[in-house]
Amino acid sequence: MQKPEELMKAMDMLVYVRLLGLFVYFIIASQGAFYLLLGFAKAMSNVSSDTFLEVRSATDLVIGGRLRIFYISALLLLLLWIGMSFAGGSYHCCYFVILAFLLLAADITLALRVSIPINKLLNNDMLTGSGGITGLQEKWLFYILIRGALCITGFILLLLDTVRSPSVIAD
Repeated sequence: MQKPEELMKAMDMLVYVRLLGLFVYFIIASQGAFYLLLGFAKAMSNVSSDTFLEVRSATDLVIGGRLRIFYISALLLLLLWIGMSFAGGSYHCCYFVILAFLLLAADITLALRVSIPINKLLNNDMLTGSGGITGLQEKWLFYILIRGALCITGFILLLLDTVRSPSVIAD
């Protein structure tokens, strides 16, 4: 059984875990917002396959590694958030966090099973100039929109959790 002082320290740490979790999830959701809400997917569907390949390759080189770190960090932070909530007896308050975690896991699953394999195909020099690129371009954009919607929804759930129990942040 935890002493009251230890429990208070853990709950104080939960504030920082929640803030950092919100920030990291925001970064991931912002990619979805960029494609879905700001219309970058529409812009990318209106460019030629060669331009799409060029932009995708350049973008992946710059943000691919960073996004992987944010995805892993978000998963770990959400697990920590959930674990600390349960340890502090607030398990009834973290339903939204659990749902956000599941949405992020679904996004990662789609990335691993669909988006990354498509990226590998798109990066294959054998496809250059072939008509198959257009189909892959449409498929990639379709799945990035689904993934974006998952992450935006997860972020909104985390915000709802924060609004629902603001005392944890405000203390």
